[in-house]
This record gives sequence, C-alpha cells and structure tokens, in this order.
Amino acid sequence: MLNRRARAKILFLTPITALLLIMTIFPFVYLILISFTDRAATNPNTKIVWFENYAEIFQDHQFYQSVSITLIITIFSVFLEIFLGLILALSFTNLYRNLWFLRAIVMIPMAAAPVATLFNWRYMLNTSTGVINYIISIFGFSEVGWLDSKTVALTSIILVETWMWTPFVFILLTAALSSIDKNIVEAAQVDGANRFVLAKHIYIPILKPFLIIALVLRILDAAKSFDAIQILTSGGPGYDTASYNFLIYLNGIQYLNFGSAAAQAVILIIVLMIISRRFFNRLVREAVEN
Repeated sequence: MLNRRARAKILFLTPITALLLIMTIFPFVYLILISFTDRAATNPNTKIVWFENYAEIFQDHQFYQSVSITLIITIFSVFLEIFLGLILALSFTNLYRNLWFLRAIVMIPMAAAPVATLFNWRYMLNTSTGVINYIISIFGFSEVGWLDSKTVALTSIILVETWMWTPFVFILLTAALSSIDKNIVEAAQVDGANRFVLAKHIYIPILKPFLIIALVLRILDAAKSFDAIQILTSGGPGYDTASYNFLIYLNGIQYLNFGSAAAQAVILIIVLMIISRRFFNRLVREAVEN
C-alpha cells in the first residue's frame, strides 16, 4: 500500500496533471486529427484526406514566402535584442549601477500592454500624420512610407519588435549579473583588469547559459510573431510582410480552411519543438561539463 507521503504526492499532482492534459495535450491531438481532414466552413461534408493538406502546403509559394519573412524578422530582431540587451546589462553593471531610474526607463516598453504599444507605433509611423515623419520634415527631409513598402515595412516591424523586447533580455541578464560574486570582480580589478577584460573573461562566460535561454525564448516567440504584423501592416502591402503565423491566421480565421490551417500549425509546432529541444540539450550538456 502507498504510504502517506506517496498519497499526498498523488493527491497534489493529479489535478495539475489533469489540467495539463486538458489544456495542452488534448488540443494538440485534436489539432493533428483536424489536419488530416478537409474540414472548412464551406465544406459541410468533412472527410479524411490524410497528408493531402501537408502536401498542398509545400506546393504553395506563399508558404515559402511566409517562411522567409518569418526568418528575416526572427533573425534580425532577436540578434538586435540580444546584442542591445547585453550591452545595456553590462553598461548598467559597470557604469550606472546606482541609477535605478535609468533601469526603470529601459523597462518602460515592457510595462505597457503590447497591443496598446503597437497601436501607438502604428500612429507614429503613419506616413501623413505620424509624429516620426513630422520630426523628419522639420529637418528638411521628405516623408518616409514606413509601412508602405516591403523592405521599409519589414525594417519597421523588426525595430518595433526590438524596442518592445530588448528590456526582457536586459532584465534576464541583469539578474544574472547581480548574482556574480563581487570578490571575483574586485580581485580581477586589483590585477589591473579594465571593463573590457571583465566583460570578456568574467561577465560573458558566466552569462553564456542565460544568453542561450534568452535566445531560445526570443526565437520561439519571434517565430510566432503575429500581433506586430497584424496591427502595423496586416500582412501588407499585399502579402509582403505576412509571416508564417499570420498565414495560419489568414487560412484558419479569415478563409475558414480549418484542416489546412491545422496542418500549417502542426508544422510550426514541430519546428519550434525541435529548436527548443536542441538548445535545451546544449544547456544540459554544458551544465554537465561544468
């Protein structure tokens, strides 16, 4: 028979396990089942089509275009977020340690609701009435269509994403830096180490696992980017800024092709699971080696 401690563990774990199954595993299994059908709002007679939806995805040029757009947004925005977050964290550790109000200013983008922030950026980037073009015109430059062409619109999305999520990386790395033993830093300074030597040989090696965590979390989130694209450009002009996740939204919500959208979602989930697994294995391997 189970002892009292074992029964208590089962009692506490059963509700959360059941909730996990209901909230995650069941919807995922249902999503997979739907992906093997031709279910759509315009199709009253749903039938199983097996892998036909998946085959159609890889034959659609919009799939490859949306993947390329997703990669562009993810690679550039995540790189800028990690780079700027690291620079800010190191700067506040070395130069602005006691200026708490500057840290608060840096974290302002995370304090506001993302949707409200994105609508503010949409108004500021407006070609005719936006404040950014107004400031540019003061200095005698011509107006820029920030959301009107593919290259400029993608650049605007990347910069807005960077502005919104750099504070997340900054907070994570600042917390990691605060855990470093001051005696190690002071000993290095006594030996003549300057800020660059401290960053290269003490701070960055210690921050490496935290950088990987920030990288994984931001890649997973950026690859699912939807709200910035929906609010700023609605995938336009045309489909020039439609990411893969936005394409799933169009297919499933606007066009009501549930089977096809489910297949697209399954592909995205599998890819993100593979990415997160690879980085997780790397973290575990480095932890064992150290």
